[in-house]
Amino acid sequence: MKDDKRAQCAGAASGAEGRQARATAQGGLMAWWDRKAGDLQRAVRISEDEYAAQHSEDDARRAAVHARQDMVLIASQLSSLNRQVFTVKIILAVLTAIVAYAVFRS
Repeated sequence: MKDDKRAQCAGAASGAEGRQARATAQGGLMAWWDRKAGDLQRAVRISEDEYAAQHSEDDARRAAVHARQDMVLIASQLSSLNRQVFTVKIILAVLTAIVAYAVFRS
């Protein structure tokens, strides 16, 4: 019974959703965060379809501009986090060298 449902699920879908359905049908090859990301993607697509039907073209353009601004903000924050992680890595390397020197010296 389970195998029949899995086969139907895998055969019915196509593209990226099909790969996701087949991976799930093959014993859960996807990790929990992949399933959550897929669920979020489907929810966003559904809400976008509802949004497009309810709002004007100007609202859609404004939303696209805001989305681009949000992407720039996210990229900027990631860049800042990368610099911070690099700095922490350098500090830890220096501290490790100092501790190693102190241990081997004594």
